[in-house]
Amino acid sequence: GGRGGGGAPLPVHAYNTLIGALGRKGEWARAQAVLISMVQIGHHPDAVTYNTLIYTMGRLGQWRRAEAILKNMHSTDHRPTAVTFGALIDAYTRGEQWQLLKTVPAQMAEAGLEVDGLTFRKLAEAFARAGQWPMAEAVLREMEAAGQAVRGQ
Repeated sequence: GGRGGGGAPLPVHAYNTLIGALGRKGEWARAQAVLISMVQIGHHPDAVTYNTLIYTMGRLGQWRRAEAILKNMHSTDHRPTAVTFGALIDAYTRGEQWQLLKTVPAQMAEAGLEVDGLTFRKLAEAFARAGQWPMAEAVLREMEAAGQAVRGQ
């Protein structure tokens, strides 16, 4: 199939929208295939493309693929952001990867990012929801040591 006519290529944001839609339908393999074909026709994925794929893979329990996409992102001109690591936190949480979840602050520091209050809270909530109380408490202590306020809702 195809549209025929050889029209102008789709803009990157259209691919991002398609990747997100496929992810919402649970079609992670097709979402990843869109990235591959996008690159093959000469488009360069942007940070939103990577973040969408990481979120999609994590949402569907594919935490190893989410990690691989993050590693691939490191090899491009796009730097991961707090949003990227938020998606990775979701991936590790859905995959019950508690030891890996503990590594997120170090991964962020390695990427040149400061762990903000939102990220600390997201980590603490993930551990608490899973009943991983010692880890949740450790995150809160780390948050306080970093000078982030610990607030209730």
